[in-house]
Amino acid sequence: MVPCATGCSLTKIKVETDTIVAKRDVALSMVEFIRARYDAVCGGLLVAYQDTAGLYRVDRLGAQ
Repeated sequence: MVPCATGCSLTKIKVETDTIVAKRDVALSMVEFIRARYDAVCGGLLVAYQDTAGLYRVDRLGAQ
């Protein structure tokens, strides 16, 4: 199974009030999900993964 091949949902939640601030559908051609980390300075999610060509990639996904 390829993660996010048919799409994944990126949701930004404000923890203090438990409310959804932003939501976006994302489609990534990945074979293996490696790691994700929130970038507070740029306001996006950094995602590290291996794509279907066997290359390792890091993409910044914004929720806006």
